[in-house]
Amino acid sequence: LVSALDVLRHERIMHCDIKPENIVLVRVDAPHIKLIDFGSACFETETGTQFTYIQSRFYRSPEVLLGLRYDCAVDMWSVGCVVAELFLGLPLFPGSSQKDQVARIVNCLGYPPQPVLASLSPKSFQSYFASTPSTLPCNPESSLAYLILNKVPYPSSSSPSSSSSSSKPFTPPSFSHSFSSAPNSSLALSPATATNPARATYYLEYDMRLKLVDFLLGMLTFDKNSRLTPLQALAHPFLLS
Repeated sequence: LVSALDVLRHERIMHCDIKPENIVLVRVDAPHIKLIDFGSACFETETGTQFTYIQSRFYRSPEVLLGLRYDCAVDMWSVGCVVAELFLGLPLFPGSSQKDQVARIVNCLGYPPQPVLASLSPKSFQSYFASTPSTLPCNPESSLAYLILNKVPYPSSSSPSSSSSSSKPFTPPSFSHSFSSAPNSSLALSPATATNPARATYYLEYDMRLKLVDFLLGMLTFDKNSRLTPLQALAHPFLLS
């Protein structure tokens, strides 16, 4: 999958709809896949392609959700979502709406960095975030105080003020916990003996999961310029292990 995106990026083509349904087996008796459904694909341009509706919601990148300019990096975000889903067995961000999607991403990964927030239009910012008095908790990575609008379900009104009463700061859980907690963790406390293959297997599994977490976080980052490129992903220890 990443190799396919490397080819597309070289040609400056965005697939724009990476999801499990668009990844199929070439043959049922061999683990070879192909990427299908290029109906939403488009070329990357210098000015920034700006279709307002691309990507299936669960796999939609933050820059698309927030109305920012986007490029081929949107597909790498989707790959991160797909890889996480293959591990978990469920979508990582199963949002029921645009706002719910942003809320789930923030809940898992934390708030967007200041440069990303600063690039939002006032309308986009007010759609997803609410400025707060300086006395309230603020994003620790930024001097800007704000909350995410996370009322569930979201009110029918599009006015941010109708949601503000239920706005509250997220306390993001540890993203790595769901992925790096290897089974039978009690094995880590067993005596270190050469005759304990189960313990050795545990550490191999745990090491692989740590690499998986690093791989996912390289793709699931708000800043598209910091996101792994396909070529960088191909050289990641998780894929080389």
